[in-house]
This record gives sequence, C-alpha cells and structure tokens, in this order.
Amino acid sequence: MNRIILLNNKKVILQEQFGNSPLEGISWAMERPFTHEEIFKKLKCKNPYTITIFIESLTKGEYWRKKEYVKFTRHTKQPFYIQLLFEEFYKEFGNQLRERRKLNQWDSQANDVYSKWLEKYRPILERERKNIDIDDYIIEKELEPRYKKKILKKFMNRKDIFRDRFFYDKERRYIIPEPFSFIRVEGGYQNFFVWEDGGKKVAAMGASGSSGRRETNSKFILGLLKLNKTDPISSYLFLYTGENKLLFVRKFNSLCVPALDIGSNYAIDYQEQKHLMQHGTFLDWDMLGTFSAATATPYEKYLVLSKKRYEDEFKETMERLKLAGIQ
Repeated sequence: MNRIILLNNKKVILQEQFGNSPLEGISWAMERPFTHEEIFKKLKCKNPYTITIFIESLTKGEYWRKKEYVKFTRHTKQPFYIQLLFEEFYKEFGNQLRERRKLNQWDSQANDVYSKWLEKYRPILERERKNIDIDDYIIEKELEPRYKKKILKKFMNRKDIFRDRFFYDKERRYIIPEPFSFIRVEGGYQNFFVWEDGGKKVAAMGASGSSGRRETNSKFILGLLKLNKTDPISSYLFLYTGENKLLFVRKFNSLCVPALDIGSNYAIDYQEQKHLMQHGTFLDWDMLGTFSAATATPYEKYLVLSKKRYEDEFKETMERLKLAGIQ
C-alpha cells in the first residue's frame, strides 16, 4: 500500500523507485570551505544540490529485537572480580559515584592515589617495555594485594566472578546508499550538501546533534542561500520510515531545507542572516510520532506557521494536563 503524506495540504504519494537517484555515486568531501562566503564562491558552477532525509523512529518496539531492523554488536566486559576490586578501592579512598553526583568530579583522594600509581608504574613499563595495559598492571601490583583475599572469602563459586562478561550494543540499520547510511537521528532529520569536484560528486553532512554537524549545517545553508538568489539549487526530500524504508517525497527546483539549527555554532550578523533567509524555502513538520504532513514555505510564512503550530501544541498539552487534573 502506497504511503501518502500531506505537503502544503496536498496529497503526495511517496515512491520507493525514483529513477536516477541523487543519492548515488557520492563520496565524502575531503576538503571543506571554512565560511559561508567561501561556500558561495567555491560551489558556484559546481552543480550543488541538497538532500534532506526525515527520519521516523522505528514504528514498533518489537523491531528493536529483530536483526533486519537493528544491528547487534557483542562487546566484552571486564569480569565481576575487577569491578569488585575497584569497589573496594573506592570504599577505602572515597566513593566515586557519590562524589560525582555532588561535585561532578572524582573523589579527590581516590583520584590522587590512582594518579600516584600511574606516575609510579608508567616509567617502569616504558623502561622494561612490557606489553601490558597500565591499569592491568596497577590491578596486579596494588589492588589485588589489598583486596583479593577479602573478595574471595565472600564467594563459594569463585569461577563465576573471573569469567568475562558480555553486553550488546543495538544500532538501527539504515538501508540507504553509501555514504548516507552513516546518519544519526538527533532532531529527526539529516541534511547532505552535494557538489561536483574534479568530475566526481562529493558531499558534506549537517544536522542537529554534534556541534560539528550544526556548524556544517549553518555554513552550507547560509552559503547556498546566497547562491540560490541567482542560481537556483535543487533540493530533494526523502523519508526514512519506521519500517526502515527509504521513500522519495519530492524534488524542489529551488533551495528547500529545514529551518532548524541555521546559525547554530556559526554566527553571522543578524541582519545578514535575515536577508539570506529570504532566498530560500523552509520545511516544517511535526517531529514527534509518525511523519504525516509538512509545509514548505518562504521564510516569513514559515515563521507564522511554526509559531501557530507551537501555540496549538502548547494549548493541547495544557488541556490534557487540565483533564488529567495536573494543572
């Protein structure tokens, strides 16, 4: 069954097949401009375009237990015995967790003691060229002589505490052409900025999340907004669904991106940014739940619509609280 969304209140049928994919034949850019002005100059006549992928959460909780939706990675964890050694250490020299909560730092006495051991044993390992981790060496020379007998007295079945332990990382699979499978879901979207360099297509990535991605997002959007005034830049919108399917939404013939995070970690003069924002179209959507509708409007209208949506959401939340007897 075809997925349908509303874009500017008009029905759009999403497609799994969309011809020559703007996602294919791309590698990461090795060199990137430092400012939005450099982006404006460098990408002129380089056939730039943008790709935005809206990202839904996995639709069903049960998908997090299925390999076709999630990648499971097994990691080795230290034996319980090592954990117990350090617990005894902190009992003697201070409670690490308590001090972290109170002071947001390690207990000073425990930190000082361990620092002295590091200073003591690091030169020995370097001098004797021993291929051993310094923490393992401290366990052998300091922690075990202090606490091993005390710990072993507590356990009848001692083999269990010396066994390696394991845990699994769960990471959602992104079935998207490389290199775009390396994405993160913070903010519910991901932007890619593509251009030609030396006869090949290269890209940079921007979005919410890390400071570096926000900075890249701001620089490229501001630079491309300036370029879009005279050389319209195509923008492609995709949806990555809660069932791990990539669907094509629409191609825009002029720059169209989410208005989120523009200016974040890269500040320019307010009036200049406001002026540049007049040269683009901006996406707005409900980032919570299943993606069903979006708007793509000029900046001034975007501000009006997004303000109204936030006011409506706030009003709805307050009404729910009132009904629940919380307000």
